[in-house]
Amino acid sequence: MLERRELKSTIPVLRGEENIERWQGDLTRHLKWDDLEKYIQQDIEAPAELDAEARKEWKRDRIQVCCMINDGLTDPAIERLLKANGHQAVANDPKKLYDLVVKCATKTTKSSLFGIVEEYNSIKRKSFTTLLDFMTKHQALKAKVDQVLKLQDAKCADLLHLTALINGVKDSYPTE
Repeated sequence: MLERRELKSTIPVLRGEENIERWQGDLTRHLKWDDLEKYIQQDIEAPAELDAEARKEWKRDRIQVCCMINDGLTDPAIERLLKANGHQAVANDPKKLYDLVVKCATKTTKSSLFGIVEEYNSIKRKSFTTLLDFMTKHQALKAKVDQVLKLQDAKCADLLHLTALINGVKDSYPTE
């Protein structure tokens, strides 16, 4: 069986949206290993004052979960985002800390928004081996553009997506 130290090393440093899914998956698996995943899934109330041993275990578990979360938060950009969004206020509450980390890591900055839209408008069919590969990438970018732009006008959104698609294939299929 794996030692705790060996398993812990599989949790990557969170870099932002680019690896949030892997970070969440690895963290969750690690928490399950220690039977602690409930602390990021819901608020766990403290046991009654009378049960000192259960209360001590509850505190220890919460601290352990917070430490595991914080182990992956060494990227300076993530640290700045967390600090700006009240990291200290939730640092000892695993559920609130986890929710804040996910919220901050998936926040789209203006520069990353520009990058997404730029990639979406410049993707070309000839860069991909098959049309299916192109369409798969196009659909992924389309979903991301929809998510970050949140276009209210359906006609505007449809026009944007159609233009990006035509731009992507016009050089590969000029006569059709």
